[in-house]
Amino acid sequence: MSFRSSLFLGLVGAVLVTAMSYALLGYVVFKREQDLGLQRDLAAFRQAVLLSLDLSGAQPVYRPSDDARTVLERYRDSTFQVLRDGTVLLTFGNPRSAQAGVWLRDAVPLGNGYQLDLALNTTENRSALTAFGRAALFALILALAFAAFLSWLIHPLLLRPLRALQRGVEQLSAQAIPAPVAVPPGNDELSRLARSFNRMITALHTFIERERSFSRYASHELRTPLSNLRVLSEGARKGILEPEATWPEIEANLLRIEHLLGSLLALARSPQLDPEPVALEPLAQGYLERLPGASRQRLRLVRQAAPEVAGNAELLERLLDNLVQNALKYSDREVIVRLDRGLEGALVSVRDFGPGVPEAMLGQLTEPFFRLEQETRGLGLGLALVEQVVAAHGGTLRFRNLRPGLEV
Repeated sequence: MSFRSSLFLGLVGAVLVTAMSYALLGYVVFKREQDLGLQRDLAAFRQAVLLSLDLSGAQPVYRPSDDARTVLERYRDSTFQVLRDGTVLLTFGNPRSAQAGVWLRDAVPLGNGYQLDLALNTTENRSALTAFGRAALFALILALAFAAFLSWLIHPLLLRPLRALQRGVEQLSAQAIPAPVAVPPGNDELSRLARSFNRMITALHTFIERERSFSRYASHELRTPLSNLRVLSEGARKGILEPEATWPEIEANLLRIEHLLGSLLALARSPQLDPEPVALEPLAQGYLERLPGASRQRLRLVRQAAPEVAGNAELLERLLDNLVQNALKYSDREVIVRLDRGLEGALVSVRDFGPGVPEAMLGQLTEPFFRLEQETRGLGLGLALVEQVVAAHGGTLRFRNLRPGLEV
């Protein structure tokens, strides 16, 4: 069964059950009120007739008072008879009409063998019930027509996001990344499904871009050390190069490949945090103490506060190492590592006193393999990794020239 048919049947069924329940309940209540009203009318008619009869003589006599005449005038379409031993002695109205019409009957013994038979005309009441039934049937038909129109109207609105999701899933099955779908307004199941689909598309797109970047960067950066290794191995095999002279070069190229692959893998994979409290001062102090003596002498740790963050200590130390090594590389003077607590959380800054970076290039510093000077040692991946670690901890990375030097 199609979605349109299911929607139509569901709406029609809901409207039908609701309208029928309302009509049936209304009919029962209305009929009950009608019956109670008829019983009150019959009692009033009977009382007025009893007050109008004189049974003291040989024959019953009809002598209504003014009050009784007023009441009986309201029931002039009704009738009564006074009988004795099955013989009609007194009649009011047309008894024959009471045989075929819609009447409410009552029999009252009067004593001395007399009996009063009453017939109250209920035609108007029955007509009202019939009119109510017709109105309910008309309302039911109108409600069904409205349900059909409503299902026709809202079908495209409901199906549009579903069709977009269907197209997206079909594109995924064809190994293509679909565009995010429009999220319907509100916070119902359909809008939450669309948001979840968009988050999945974003995550998948990010994952594929990381894999593509890994392949692109690896093919680009591995070409040089692999070419060097090929030349060195050919030279050693043909006797052009002495083996003792080639080993240091081979080891240097292998080390470069190892570092490059490690950095590329770290860049291609989002850091998975298992947050735990990390005190930044002991972490920074321990890192600085493990540095070689020449580098450690150029570093100064300034603690303005004792910040603590929820994160991964290994990643944070790797972040600090990349910043410090960059600062040491581009500056011959002192490097200052500052720890503080700002309005948004922990603040870590590393400042050198080197030449700085041209303002136009500050936005490019975190691009993979970007280097200010191509002859500078390094892979150009350090700040890209720093940016990724900062993002994983929910932080921000900023650069500014202080003249002299760069502060990160």
